[in-house]
Amino acid sequence: TQPPCTKVITARGICCIGPTYATGIFLLSCYGSVTVYEPGGAIIGRYPTIQEGVNACPEKGTVSVSAGIYNEAIYIYKCIALIGAGTFVCTITSSNISNINTVKFDGNGCDGALITRFTITGATGEEPIGSGIYCIGNADPIITNNLIIGNGAHGVYCHSSSPIITNNIIIKNGIHGVDCRGGSSPSIIGNIIAKSGYDGIMYEHSLPKIIINNTIVGNNSCGINSRYTSPLIINNIVTMNNSGIFCHYPSSPQISHNNFWDNYQNYVGITDQTGINGNISANSQFVSIPIDNYHLQSTSSCIDAGSNSAIPSWLTTDLDGNPRIVNGIVDMGAYEFQVLLSNITKILPVSGPVGTQVTIEGQNFTTNTWVCIDFGTMSTITTTGTNENGSFSCTFIVNTQPSCTKLITATDENGNYAITTFKLIPEPRIALISPSSGNVGTIVTVEGQICPGIITIDFGTYLSITQTDADEYGKFSTTFIVNHQPPC
Repeated sequence: TQPPCTKVITARGICCIGPTYATGIFLLSCYGSVTVYEPGGAIIGRYPTIQEGVNACPEKGTVSVSAGIYNEAIYIYKCIALIGAGTFVCTITSSNISNINTVKFDGNGCDGALITRFTITGATGEEPIGSGIYCIGNADPIITNNLIIGNGAHGVYCHSSSPIITNNIIIKNGIHGVDCRGGSSPSIIGNIIAKSGYDGIMYEHSLPKIIINNTIVGNNSCGINSRYTSPLIINNIVTMNNSGIFCHYPSSPQISHNNFWDNYQNYVGITDQTGINGNISANSQFVSIPIDNYHLQSTSSCIDAGSNSAIPSWLTTDLDGNPRIVNGIVDMGAYEFQVLLSNITKILPVSGPVGTQVTIEGQNFTTNTWVCIDFGTMSTITTTGTNENGSFSCTFIVNTQPSCTKLITATDENGNYAITTFKLIPEPRIALISPSSGNVGTIVTVEGQICPGIITIDFGTYLSITQTDADEYGKFSTTFIVNHQPPC
């Protein structure tokens, strides 16, 4: 028994040349990485696996999971809250188990169950087995704020179940991002659904429900495949799929305030809806498609182009956790463009020479994103990330540039920026005096660096024996003639 951390393993021995040793490391995990709470908040116990925690958790209790990678498949059959330490630090993977779903909700006892703040990956098997999350038997859980990625079949599969699927990133799954069948009626709201092997959303023989404020992009077949069902499709961005929407007779979805753009065919099996009921077809102007950054740039036609009446009363934030409605009208897609008054809250020091370490802090930037710091003539002198509050703190080293007041610009991935200044001063020094001794009348050369502008040279008791101009770097070179003064 030792405190959990990385442990050094040392092998020691004696050989012909004397004592010798070799080392390695071992990660000692914390037993009890999964904590179970009763509905009133008291701790029931701590467990080494998520499934043990789920089994021990009472109805309406909570299973809290510490950061880590959990190699297991999870079976949930009751109404509990399963909460991870954070989407990008807490992973459930079934990659070492064949022919299974990573997380399965089974039966109407799961109604109202919650899974949030996980990466869910690694499922394999013959479709529909091999899904990241599998809902069956009238299971209606809440699936929110997860990254569901890299599963062999579907990101989320629903059969005779109606979960709320909101504010997730569902990306790079083998078949469909979300597959709804057998009378399912899920609410699919505020998600990124991207780069699926086939459809972003497959609705087949399901009851009409809502597809609202999703960004559905880059799926190999359909963005939305509506088969014998008629969902409400509102405020979505559907782009760069083979088909934007494919409607099979007798499907008759209600489509309003969407952007269907740059699909091989925007509408199949239904009349082109562009210009009808607020639907548009225009470049969404994502920040960066290659790195899957589907935030909107400030000039996007999707900003303030949605329908507020479609937003459920409980949906108050977007995929970033920022306000869902800004400037009075909701945007299309999963991310709301945030009009932020970004500012620099600290710069220390405010002046210095080349080589100075500068600390800079800012706030009111986009949450959980990258910020680029430009300094004077140096583009991207450093980068840093914002936290969940949109704040950042970082340092950089002042590089060689002309001495003067420099602009420091901090810009996030959504184009929010703030500016401050730093006064770059040269390190004052005289680099050369030649000759270093002599008589009255000797011509002396002086070279150095101090600051740009007029430089005055004093010699002994004689003030202003000469003047010269320093260049933009503060460097100067001049001569003077030694005048009559007491020798010393």
